[in-house]
Amino acid sequence: MRFVLTVGVVFVAAAFGSSRVESEETSELLTPDEVWKGFDPDDRVFDEEIVRRFREDGYSAREVYFDAYVHGSKVRVYGLYAVPISATREGAARLPALMHLHGGGQTVGKHWVRNWTQRGYAFLSINSHGEWPDRKRYTEYPEKLRHGNHREAKALLKATVPNVRASSWYIWTAVNRRALAYLAQQKEVNPDRIGICGISMGGTSVWSVAMDRRVRAACAVYGIGWNEHSIFARKLAEDAAFRLSTETERQRRWNAGMAPQAYPPYLRSPMLVLNASNDQHGNLDYVFDTVGRLPKDVPWSVAITPHFRHHIGYRESKNLELWMDAWLEGKADGRLANGQPWPKTPSARLEVDNEGEVALRLELDDAESAEDLRVFYNVGNTENKSRYWREVSPGGNGATRIAKLTTIDLDLPLVAFANVYYESGVVVTCPLVHCVPRKLGATNASDRRSNDIYRASSGLRDWTTRSPGTDPNPPIARPLRILRGPDGRPGIAPDNKYRRLMTYKIGDPKWRGPEDAKLRFRVYSKTAQRVVIRGMDAVVSHRANSFVALIELTGGERWQTVTLGKSDLPGMRKKAPTLSSWSELVALEILPVKNKPFADADIAFDAFEWVEEPAR
Repeated sequence: MRFVLTVGVVFVAAAFGSSRVESEETSELLTPDEVWKGFDPDDRVFDEEIVRRFREDGYSAREVYFDAYVHGSKVRVYGLYAVPISATREGAARLPALMHLHGGGQTVGKHWVRNWTQRGYAFLSINSHGEWPDRKRYTEYPEKLRHGNHREAKALLKATVPNVRASSWYIWTAVNRRALAYLAQQKEVNPDRIGICGISMGGTSVWSVAMDRRVRAACAVYGIGWNEHSIFARKLAEDAAFRLSTETERQRRWNAGMAPQAYPPYLRSPMLVLNASNDQHGNLDYVFDTVGRLPKDVPWSVAITPHFRHHIGYRESKNLELWMDAWLEGKADGRLANGQPWPKTPSARLEVDNEGEVALRLELDDAESAEDLRVFYNVGNTENKSRYWREVSPGGNGATRIAKLTTIDLDLPLVAFANVYYESGVVVTCPLVHCVPRKLGATNASDRRSNDIYRASSGLRDWTTRSPGTDPNPPIARPLRILRGPDGRPGIAPDNKYRRLMTYKIGDPKWRGPEDAKLRFRVYSKTAQRVVIRGMDAVVSHRANSFVALIELTGGERWQTVTLGKSDLPGMRKKAPTLSSWSELVALEILPVKNKPFADADIAFDAFEWVEEPAR
């Protein structure tokens, strides 16, 4: 069914080459099947042009251009196609294939090729976002579709006049679906065993590209939808009825026809979602809302990397390979190489234990194969990007595991999830659960404040760094490390001199700074240098305020002690010139001056604590 909306706002409807001002009185609300009705990715010849052929690392590749057609206009799509050299021999069996959908600002993913061809796959990556500074080859959009170039999309990025087909996202999905048709007709490819994987903006496109029935397995990384409406950023803090009532008509059209969350009911391919707990694009609080919209008979699985944003950890990244193998290799029935089915998502619920505290109860699938289990929970923060995740190990050794979630205040919200790490390498995350302890019936808040923020002897878990690697392929080992300094004292350190260190721990009410306290820590740097200590009252937000101290390190074979009061961290914005309270801060960051590298690649930090001034 098609609806016509009548509202008074006006937009420039340039999506089809028109410069006239058009009223939204003629704007249509379309469902996904209506959005793509009549679109045929197989229409017309590809007119392939081979720019370059080359062989390296055991694969044969070619850079190509081929035609796609969007809104009746021709687009020259640039891509890279590769297969194992063995697949080029006469009589070679046709291969499973993977298509890569890049993220914003990215392009053809050559760094993916070696891994997937070595695994026996054909591989295709295209550039869908067009021209970019210093980019030699890219997809060429005609003037009529110039907003297919990401940098030129602007107001038409999410256009809905006359409908969502006028948007840049429609163009990118159409181009990617055309690329899927190109991949399916390659002589080395088994067209019945094609998977897709998209990163960030590409992860957002995965859901609409998967409308194509050639997709037999899919993976969305960070892109899970719900990005359009700012109210959605605080799902756990807002009333659902209020959230929906404030949705504008333009947002309603977008959310109904082009947003990722609109597409799951129409999909048939098994879906894997990889996300980071603090991601700015893939809002953790909505991951299970999106997969929960898939038909009941469509398999899905989720793996969350804790503590990071826009980064998939080494263990979770392995899921991508295992998922594609399970659905595209061998019997292609979702079984792992050991013959076992993909583990089911554990069930999770919050309850009150016999001591009056909140506990997380997990029911595991294939508990005997679970080699590790971690529960992550946050106290008091309804904003997913800046949460500090406490980490606990549940008790029990059977299918039922229980973890106590302590708090210092029964009226502060709790949110939790758990990761199960299986011997096969699979990581499965249970659905997010949340509550206000008092409303759940809890009567005991046994946790207590602590001025001891961090000791390196406790390991790496309290620290993170900004987006150390967006793509899960090739996987990146943990980008932090523990180093030994003078006297054998351990310290937290980045894995290279360009990394920043960040912790959300000071935003947890247990470790929040007392008003009259000072922040003290130790730092070891063999080289004299200046470093920046930055406190933030929000992250990944234009409303964020930074409070910055510049620290002079003398260098040498010793630990240097640094002590900072609130007045030592002036604000960087006129509207927040001073830090009035430590409780304003949700994160602390350590970085080099002016985005330069650290002068000493082995700089290390330890013994972060609040030091309270004695009463006078």
